[in-house]
Amino acid sequence: MSWRSWLNGREEGFSFFELLAVVLILATLVTIGVPSVQKAMSWGNLTSGARGVASDLRAAQQTAITKALKVQIRFTVVSGQPGYYDFYEENPSTHLMVATGKRVTLDRNARLYSANFDGHSIVEFDALGGATEAGQVILANPLGEQLKIDVASITGRVKITK
Repeated sequence: MSWRSWLNGREEGFSFFELLAVVLILATLVTIGVPSVQKAMSWGNLTSGARGVASDLRAAQQTAITKALKVQIRFTVVSGQPGYYDFYEENPSTHLMVATGKRVTLDRNARLYSANFDGHSIVEFDALGGATEAGQVILANPLGEQLKIDVASITGRVKITK
């Protein structure tokens, strides 16, 4: 209420139709904005998942170099599930691969779509940090968007691509 309308004894305000128009405009903006926010969040989850997998691949590579032994990551793709991967290290005395007990289960917003390293779902880094075979891991979100994590064979370079 303004000072002048108070002096005149009249009250001012918004009519029902003005309030209805504002509510309709807000509802339209929310309807347009929510799908965009959901898509951005889904892409962010996928990117975060890919960075996590790439980081674990690099950590496995560094472990192989530091301990001077072979290190494997074994990926398991489960239809309709997020998927997971396990870490293995070479036993220096027997040269057999032994599970480290570390398992990473992926989120449903960045599920394991596929892992292929020369027909296998296992990537192995040697004592020099090189991958025994080149390959890639593909993650997907519920919207069908995908990110690929490529591993080079000789250098063991890990890189995220679309």
